[in-house]
Amino acid sequence: MPFLVHLLHLSFIGGQRVRLRKVEEVVREIEQLTQEEGLDYIYFVDDIFNHPLFYSESLCREMVRKRIRVRWSAFVNPGFLSEDLLKWMKEAGCVGVELGTDSGSPRMLRNYKKILYLKRYPSCFKTL
Repeated sequence: MPFLVHLLHLSFIGGQRVRLRKVEEVVREIEQLTQEEGLDYIYFVDDIFNHPLFYSESLCREMVRKRIRVRWSAFVNPGFLSEDLLKWMKEAGCVGVELGTDSGSPRMLRNYKKILYLKRYPSCFKTL
């Protein structure tokens, strides 16, 4: 279990298990929505788009390979961003990210029992 969620509403909605769809299946669905429905913007409703890192990078690479032209944004965890992933996200059409920092207060982060702490935020912001 990579993330233990202590905020009731998040664990209630998403559970505590990571479930991944096949990359090809997701890309096929995006292709269909853009080509058949004229969709031009996607917001990935995933509480941590960039975890696991290999999966999100694979998704972006496949979108680039299939030449899918759609603008999109996603909610990302600052602790799982790499320059490579950001490069692939941009190339795949990403135009924005929403950062899940939860709080800037060490005390609140301890209360939330969050694994990610303030010391990781500056490197994430610099990478962006």
